[in-house]
Amino acid sequence: MVGEEYQPYQEQPYGTTLDKPKKKINFLLLIIIGLIIIIGFTIFANVYQPKNQIETPTNIVTNTTTKTDTPQETPSDEVAVMAKKLFEENQGKSDDDKYFAILDAAKTKTTSVADAILICSLNSNPSYKNYCLQEMAENQLKPDYCEVIADPKQRDDCYMLIILQGEDQYCSKLVMQESKDFCDKLLNS
Repeated sequence: MVGEEYQPYQEQPYGTTLDKPKKKINFLLLIIIGLIIIIGFTIFANVYQPKNQIETPTNIVTNTTTKTDTPQETPSDEVAVMAKKLFEENQGKSDDDKYFAILDAAKTKTTSVADAILICSLNSNPSYKNYCLQEMAENQLKPDYCEVIADPKQRDDCYMLIILQGEDQYCSKLVMQESKDFCDKLLNS
């Protein structure tokens, strides 16, 4: 201090060790922003669908077979056309609204099991499709509707709706143990 000459502050040249923490932080921020943008585009691409582009249904059952591989009848051409129109009309509606419109059409505008199965298959939500088939089975006491339900629990529930109306010969179609037990109690009471 005494005898030392005063030297004014000199700036460090760019790229010195003082700038390394800033570079790391900037680099991390750049990576985080890039990831946010990529995630945003991914979400947007999965959610957005142009209004003029109609998604074709992939879950429509047109010619199903029962477990015994006996072919069922195929839907009529008129109902196939109606199904396409109904599908287009229900684009953008909630699953609940679609369900009730589809169920109404299945109940009022179909004359065969195959026609009603086609209409019920317009539900994009598998549970709603199964509920529609269960409604049709219960209203018409036809187990054909139950046979196309893939989920064993929901298929048993469908059969139970018919069994509870006195059609106990369908107890043999049940696969879930709790359904079988209930049916046995029902038959033995």
